[in-house]
Amino acid sequence: MSSQTITASTLDPGQSSNQAAAQLGREWRLKNWGALLFIAGLWTVVLMHLAVDWRFNPEYRFGWFAPVMMALVLASRLGKGRPRLTANRARMPRTVFWFFVTALAAWPLTRMVGIANPDWHLFSWITVISGLILTLATLHSMGGTKMMRHYGIPFLMVAAVVPWPFFLELHLISTLKSINAMIVTEVLQLSGIAAVRETGGIITMPNAVLGIEEGCTGIRSLHLCLAVALFWGEWFRLPLKGRASLVAFAFLVAILVNVVRTVSLAVIAHQSGPEVLDQWHDLAGIFAQAIVVGICWMLTGWLIARQQRWSRNRFLKSSNSESREAPMQVASVRLKGIVFCLATVWILGCETGARFWFNRPTGDQRASQPWRWSIPPSIDGLRPMRLPPQWRALLAADGTFAGTWIDKSKNRIRYLYSFHWQEGRPAALFATHHRPEDCLPGSGFELVGSPERVAFPTKNGARPFELNRYSFRSSDGVPLTVFHGTYADDKFTESQSGGLTRQRRFNRAIHGEGFPDTRLLEIIFWDTDTSAAQAEMEQQISSIVVLSS
Repeated sequence: MSSQTITASTLDPGQSSNQAAAQLGREWRLKNWGALLFIAGLWTVVLMHLAVDWRFNPEYRFGWFAPVMMALVLASRLGKGRPRLTANRARMPRTVFWFFVTALAAWPLTRMVGIANPDWHLFSWITVISGLILTLATLHSMGGTKMMRHYGIPFLMVAAVVPWPFFLELHLISTLKSINAMIVTEVLQLSGIAAVRETGGIITMPNAVLGIEEGCTGIRSLHLCLAVALFWGEWFRLPLKGRASLVAFAFLVAILVNVVRTVSLAVIAHQSGPEVLDQWHDLAGIFAQAIVVGICWMLTGWLIARQQRWSRNRFLKSSNSESREAPMQVASVRLKGIVFCLATVWILGCETGARFWFNRPTGDQRASQPWRWSIPPSIDGLRPMRLPPQWRALLAADGTFAGTWIDKSKNRIRYLYSFHWQEGRPAALFATHHRPEDCLPGSGFELVGSPERVAFPTKNGARPFELNRYSFRSSDGVPLTVFHGTYADDKFTESQSGGLTRQRRFNRAIHGEGFPDTRLLEIIFWDTDTSAAQAEMEQQISSIVVLSS
């Protein structure tokens, strides 16, 4: 505790009010430099954690603008309307203090699990919420409730770019896909194109079959709209009702613009064939997002006009008068500046220690008998297949192979996909989110039963090769059998819908597992039941992998 205070007696009575305020501000900043340093170090760590998701998750790549938006909003709050510093002090409530201590004590566990699992959205939210608790408590200690309310808003905006929980995002994508397919089908039929909506996001037309994938549902535009609406609502200081209206209008615009985009691509596919879609797909997406941002800007202007606020100064008028009537109080230094300096060392020390734990040399972690992968495999009739560019960008693999062959006895098609991530690549963790039970239902296939873990004997070793086996059925009754598995350092990795199992994630943190050399294999047997696919797979598996001697 410190009894030192900033009082009016420290100022020269002959100074003008502006000079006195400037001197008070300098002394205040000198007294709180440790707290400011703590906030800067804390958010460097938080944004570094989120940046991994922004890099490898296409849905959140707009998150790179988050630091810019934070800086702009924070700078705007340093101008007019900010609370005035006074010599009066307010003590930090005990509840706020214990929130601060708890979040700080739990920070090592938060970072250990977060660094081990950058794709686990639950711990992304825990990291951000912990950062917000520490930031708001620090702001309160610097200037009381008014300081916390005034300068806490820019940090709260980061929540708009934190990845949503997987189950919620998957449900939203499925809903948007169905709504989009339904509206597009109706529009195409009204336009004279014989379009039929199949199960999921499949639209059948006379000259093409259009599949509405994850990126075409409008989910990216929704995320972008939320961030843009919150930013402009805060930048122009719209009232709460105006901000809520802006977010609601932005969501509606995002859905409508995405429908127009999908209809346009469907018409292009109908007139010119599906092979030209790759030329227009990404360009149409960029153009659609630009339109969404432009319309959001016009909506913001309309809301400003409706509120009869033609400049930002007018928006700040009420807050300025409030500060004159109830100036901000500088909180008593219940926590000395040295405490925040030590907290900064603690935060950065936890980050350094955790990263050293995951990057330490651990020797060869591979299985005693590693697998030797034959990619492309020596399967009769196997032909390489071009993988869509959006798939390559989504998975960000170092090595990719896609191929197809036909079972000549019954003329049934098979597909093989193989992806390889070298050691140290966190993109491999994000690939575990794209599993058959998550992706195929959106293409019109229904999962039959539960996945089964099956083992395939190999020629030159006792260790079997393991994969998960899935049974699907299309809307017209065609069976589909899928074999899917992920191997990290040649060891089979247990996972579930949404990524690795919780036990596996915590074990990664406890044992300091980094990002090992990872391979993903998926083989699809079209129009083949489970028993026939299992028998054929047993014959082909030695063409794909063998045990090293």
